[in-house]
Amino acid sequence: MFFDKLLDKFKINDSSVHKEKISDKLYVNPDDEDKKYVQDRINEAKALAIIINTTVDNVAFYSALNKIIDILSELQKYEDKIPFSSKPSFDLERILTNKEHIIENFNDRVNQEVSNDNNLHLKDNVDSDCHEIFQEVAAHNHENDEDATIPNSPYESDRIIIKGLHPLFISVMREIVDANKIVPVALMREYHLAKEDLHKIFEEGQNAHILDNENNILMSKDFFEKFIDHYDPSIYKCKHSDFDKDLLICIGEIAIENGADTLYEEFDPDDILDYLEILENMNVLSYNSEMNKFDVLVSMEEFHEKCMYIPSPSNELTKNINLENLDKMEGHDFEYACAEILKKNHFNNVTVTSGSGDHGVDIFAYKSDISYAIQCKRYNDTVPNDAVQAAFSAKNMFKKDIAVVMTNSYLSPHGMEEAESLNVKVWDREKLKKMISNPNDI
Repeated sequence: MFFDKLLDKFKINDSSVHKEKISDKLYVNPDDEDKKYVQDRINEAKALAIIINTTVDNVAFYSALNKIIDILSELQKYEDKIPFSSKPSFDLERILTNKEHIIENFNDRVNQEVSNDNNLHLKDNVDSDCHEIFQEVAAHNHENDEDATIPNSPYESDRIIIKGLHPLFISVMREIVDANKIVPVALMREYHLAKEDLHKIFEEGQNAHILDNENNILMSKDFFEKFIDHYDPSIYKCKHSDFDKDLLICIGEIAIENGADTLYEEFDPDDILDYLEILENMNVLSYNSEMNKFDVLVSMEEFHEKCMYIPSPSNELTKNINLENLDKMEGHDFEYACAEILKKNHFNNVTVTSGSGDHGVDIFAYKSDISYAIQCKRYNDTVPNDAVQAAFSAKNMFKKDIAVVMTNSYLSPHGMEEAESLNVKVWDREKLKKMISNPNDI
């Protein structure tokens, strides 16, 4: 397709982009860093080109279009530093000159989708240069999308791609979460995906805890959109050990409260270097070379909010679920662990909401055609009585059959009385223990 041909021209003549070891990072030649950066931008542009040539979503199309033009404009700055086989400025000019053709192709694709044409396919000869300077695209998009100005419309992330993931990861996952179901053939047809590509996206969705291992949907739409704003699996990599979310939170809290200097004597030096780098990438800390110290960029509350959107390693929640591990979990991980316990007890359509607007519901689940609205409470002390009232109200609001408070702790005698009077089930520590050791005990 055109974009592949176009972007292939940007391959740097020196194909052996220098790869330095992490330990040698300070000694990398600036030219080599430039080459690596430019190659990364070219790879990003190729991913955006896939979206431009396949999507039928108005926002995704114009966002990708704007972004690819930004990248080509940026690559012009490197023409005097790096030998391109074709100048980015020349190809950008061609793109801007032929701006109408690609919009026509996009509109044709949308019209075909609306008419449910089962023979929908992309023209292999999309000789439609990427187009549209940002202001014109924004104006065109605004004029043709009246819904964009509707107040109180649901929030939707404007992020298009995530580094290291399939270019259509966000688009496909959004459609799955919106529809609350997965229809593989429809997804393959709409996004022109091979079976292998779709399975790759499913696997990436499982790693992100958007889907479970059986491809059940774990996120609400509201939480998904906020999650996409923050999610970047390439950040959470450790060079010396496996990534541990709890350890990251511990190190981050100490650094914010007492300063990063206090960490050096408490933890292994390699671990500290790994996690300080992650905290820098999260924009939690910033190294001040003049003062030779780390500056704190966020409050403790903002740090905890960022951590909400970090999935634990993919196998961490599903292995060794026991009361001791549940007691150590943060609230959001506890909800996912409860969802796994429910699935092992043969509940189906188990969905973790974990977003604003859930009105006290953390999990929706079904069993034997009975619907459950479940509030999860991980407490070291007695669970407050308002958990019962919240579960009861949520059950009525969402028209579910049974309200549940699921906790690793216990309710007070008064809380148990209120639960009984409102017909709210309480799955406390003893019940949880049985559900873990003897699945299908409910």
